[in-house]
Amino acid sequence: MKRRILLSTAPLLIGISGCIEGSEENAQTDRDNEVWPAGANLVSIYVNEDFSSKLILEADCRDGKFSIEPGESLSIDREIDGESCRFQLLHDDEVIYDVHVSGATSYSLSVEEDGEIISDPAEI
Repeated sequence: MKRRILLSTAPLLIGISGCIEGSEENAQTDRDNEVWPAGANLVSIYVNEDFSSKLILEADCRDGKFSIEPGESLSIDREIDGESCRFQLLHDDEVIYDVHVSGATSYSLSVEEDGEIISDPAEI
């Protein structure tokens, strides 16, 4: 009799353990699929007021070029959920910074007086 009870509960235990494992996998998949929503910052750039000249930002996901004067900031927000984009920062027509920003990343750049670029990527 005891043997029958043990045999009848074994399939139940296997099913429960499968559900637990599946939920952990689903939670990891959900985290892997998280992206910044539309309206969230894609990239922001600040140019120190004592930097020598203006910079140009080219973005593959936007038309045109963006000029950033010393002492100014520029922000580009996402138009759609998870939008990604490649950005190039130019000084005197030379690329000084090149980055691809994924849908799960937001970039903040600061150009210092001496031209040093400090980047601060944020993952969701």
